[in-house]
Amino acid sequence: MKHIALLIMLSTDQIGLLRTLIAENPSLVNAVDADERTPLHWAASSGSLETLRYLLDQKAEVDKVDGSGWSALHIAVSAGNDDIVEELVGSGADVNKKNSKGISPLHYAASKSRIDIGKLLISRGADINAKDKANQTPLHRAATTGSVGFIRLLLDSSTSTLKTRLNTQDRVGNTPLHLAMESAHAQAAVVLIEAGADRGRLNQDGEAPEDVDGVGGGIQVWSQIKRDSIFSSYRIQSNSGNEITVNISCEALIGALKSASAPAVATNSTSGSSYDTEEVIMKLAKKNDLAVLNIEVTGSTRAGRRVRIGHDVKIEVMKPVDVAKLSEPMCPDPDIHLILPSLQKLRTIVERLRPMSDVLAVRANYSGCLKLSINTESVKVDTEWKNLTIPPMMRDTASQDDPIPDPEEFLSVLVSAKSFSKFLNSHVVSTTTIACICQNYCLILYVYIGDVADAGGVLTFYIPAIIDDE
Repeated sequence: MKHIALLIMLSTDQIGLLRTLIAENPSLVNAVDADERTPLHWAASSGSLETLRYLLDQKAEVDKVDGSGWSALHIAVSAGNDDIVEELVGSGADVNKKNSKGISPLHYAASKSRIDIGKLLISRGADINAKDKANQTPLHRAATTGSVGFIRLLLDSSTSTLKTRLNTQDRVGNTPLHLAMESAHAQAAVVLIEAGADRGRLNQDGEAPEDVDGVGGGIQVWSQIKRDSIFSSYRIQSNSGNEITVNISCEALIGALKSASAPAVATNSTSGSSYDTEEVIMKLAKKNDLAVLNIEVTGSTRAGRRVRIGHDVKIEVMKPVDVAKLSEPMCPDPDIHLILPSLQKLRTIVERLRPMSDVLAVRANYSGCLKLSINTESVKVDTEWKNLTIPPMMRDTASQDDPIPDPEEFLSVLVSAKSFSKFLNSHVVSTTTIACICQNYCLILYVYIGDVADAGGVLTFYIPAIIDDE
C-alpha cells in the first residue's frame, strides 16, 4: 500500500509526503511496481527535477531497468525531459545502456530529433554507431524521421578514431540512405549523399537507395477533416487550448476499425457470430503506463445477442513544441488545376496500366483534356478524357501580366504508378477531386469529402515527380 501511495505521490509531485514515506522505509526508494519500474523511472517520466534529485540523494539505483530493459535515462530521453537527462548523466547514468530491443538512449534521441539531448549524450561518450537488435544505428533512426539537424550532429561528431558509419546495413540490408529515400525525406538524402553515402549499396531485395519508393516515387498526405465528419459527439480537455496531438500507426488503427465494418453478407449468417455495428467509441487512456487510443465497438448479432469488442492502439502524445514543427509540404504554384473524373473509373484504368510500367505520365491542358500515359520500349498507351472543368481557382490566381496559356499545350509530370494507385484508394470518400500539376516537380491532389462549398474535409496528396534523365 505504501508503495502504491509512493507512486501516486510521484505522479502528483507531492515531494513532502514522499520524503516522509521514504524516511519511514528507505527500501522504497528502489521498490518496483508490476512493470518493474522504480520511483526513479516515474520521476524521469513525470519531469519532476526536484523529485529526481531527492531520489538520487537517497541512493536510487540510477541504471536499474524495468521489465522492458528501460533505464530512467531511456525514459527521460524519449520524453524529451532535458533537465532530467542532464541530471541523470551527471549522476553517472550509463549513456550506452541498451533496453531489451538493443536500443540505446541515443537511438531514441535520434528518433525524436532531440538534438540538444543528443549533443549531451555524445559529449558523455554515447556510441554514435551503436546497433540495436534490428542492426540499426542512430543514423538509421535520424534518416527515417528526416531529421537533418540530427544527421548533421552525428556526422559532425566523427573523430579521427571514431567515424560515423554511413553505410551500415540493418537486418534487411537497408542503409540510412535507403531509409531516407523510402520515407521521402529528400533533404536528408542529399545530406547523406554529400557526406559520402553509397548510392549503389543493395538491400536484401536487390534495391539501391534510389530504387525504393520514396523520393521520386513516394507519397505524402496532409489532411484537414472537420470533427463533425468523424464524430457524432466528442469531448476533449487539455492544457494546450483543448487540443491533443498524437502519433499513431495507420496500420494499427485500420486493423482496429475493421471490426466496426463487418461485411454486409455476414449479417445474414445463421452462425450468430457476425454482427451489425451500432456504435464506435474512441477514448484516450493509459495501459501499463503507455498512452493508448481505446476503441470500443458495440453491436448486435442477427439473433439479438449484444457484442462488444475492444482494442487498445498504442499512441504517442506529442508536445506542443513538436506539433509546431509540423507543416504542410511547400510546393511551387501549380501550372494547371483540373477537376478529375470519377476516381473509381481512374482506378480501373490505372490498375490495368500498372503491370506494364512503373512510371505514369499525367498531362493536362486548358481545354480540359486529361491524359494518363505509359511509354516503355515494348508498349505505349494513352488514355484521354475531354471537356473536364478548369476550376475558378486557376483563373483567380492568374495575374493580368501573365501570358494567356495555349489551350492546347499539355503540362505534364511523371509520377510513380504505384503511388498514384495508392492515392486512388481515396475513391471511397471522394466526391470531387482537383488535380494540380507542378510541371516536372510534383502532382498535388485535393480530395474533398462532401461538396466543395461545404466539404467535411480535404485530403491533400503530394506525389513527387520522377525526373526523366533521358
